[in-house]
Amino acid sequence: MGYFKGLVDINFKIDDKGRTLFYPWGVLGRGYIVPNKSKEHQIKRFKIIYHIISIPCMSFIAVAILAGWTKGLIFVFIFPLCYYLGTVLLLKWLPIVSDTKLGIKESYINSSKSHSAITLWLMLICSVLLIFAGIIVIVFDKTAWLIGSICILFFGVCACVVGYMIKTRKTP
Repeated sequence: MGYFKGLVDINFKIDDKGRTLFYPWGVLGRGYIVPNKSKEHQIKRFKIIYHIISIPCMSFIAVAILAGWTKGLIFVFIFPLCYYLGTVLLLKWLPIVSDTKLGIKESYINSSKSHSAITLWLMLICSVLLIFAGIIVIVFDKTAWLIGSICILFFGVCACVVGYMIKTRKTP
């Protein structure tokens, strides 16, 4: 569960008053004060279950859409809608923090602490391999240059983020 814990911890922060804050939309949204460990566990459990279900399903849907199954596009909206509704229910009565923002570097550092070093290195290696896969697609199939370029761009960003997370894990 370390991988999913890292995905979840990216949305949490401890403020200067020692309060646990949850940012359901990451750096783009406002934070909520988590009143106790029970509520924190409930939120983290929801997010882990969401990721366990949505990541494989969204990957399948992406492959189906690329293969020409355009009806799969409707499913792309189902998982964000489920996350939104679940989050609204979980946070219904929690107070909002307006003065404390979650920084992108801070969220990556939080996530890197929850991932093991092995997981981070595997993610970096996979990202680099998928960059090369994108290059191979462009070289050997000139008609698929868009897919290859998107692959290079997306996994290039992933490699940079994971590289940053590895760097922050090593610094004290």
